[in-house]
Amino acid sequence: MKPVEASSEKGLLRPAKPLPLGEGEHVRVIVLRVGIAAAEDIELVEAGLDDWAAGLDSEDAR
Repeated sequence: MKPVEASSEKGLLRPAKPLPLGEGEHVRVIVLRVGIAAAEDIELVEAGLDDWAAGLDSEDAR
């Protein structure tokens, strides 16, 4: 899985695009507010998430 964009609506996160998840599947979410954190902090977090997502993708391919 890759990081996804989402918006907050009445306390719920709504992904910008449908996610490849099963109905009722539980997930863990890391929330990073866009436009609030310093640009360098966002770059560091996104770089870490990209590495983490690539590791998950390789596990899914097995």
